[in-house]
Amino acid sequence: VMRGTISPTAFSEKHLKQKMKNKSRHTGERGRYLPEAIPNDTTSIERALHEEGFLEAKVGEWNVGTTPDGFAHTMTIPIHEGTRTMIKGVTFSGNKSVDAKELLKTLRFPPGKPFNPLALDEERQHLLLHLQLPPKAQKRKKAGFFNSCLVCSKVAHT
Repeated sequence: VMRGTISPTAFSEKHLKQKMKNKSRHTGERGRYLPEAIPNDTTSIERALHEEGFLEAKVGEWNVGTTPDGFAHTMTIPIHEGTRTMIKGVTFSGNKSVDAKELLKTLRFPPGKPFNPLALDEERQHLLLHLQLPPKAQKRKKAGFFNSCLVCSKVAHT
């Protein structure tokens, strides 16, 4: 059995624990403590934080112990989030055939969302694929066609 807490963050423990192999005990479900999984769980937590714009997030040394009765493990996972980075704006350059407002509508990470550096290439591919579709497939009258797309980032820290 394992009982654990993650130090306070901007979003729920549940979100951070989703991909962890070490599990807390829940009603009707046993916990699981796997010391060999701590490095991977640490990486999973940091990745989840990076995806939410916490680019400097770090997970500290896990504090693992046992309950006074010796029947369960306890663990505390300290997290330092750092500053959250949000997308302040998006600028398109070199585009002459598609209105910038139309391009902004296709983005999955528009201004105001947390900056996710891990998704930059995915966003570039999404934009490129969307703009290579024929106009009828895009369900609009005017379409631009691209054969390359470069995503550069300028971000604001909050």
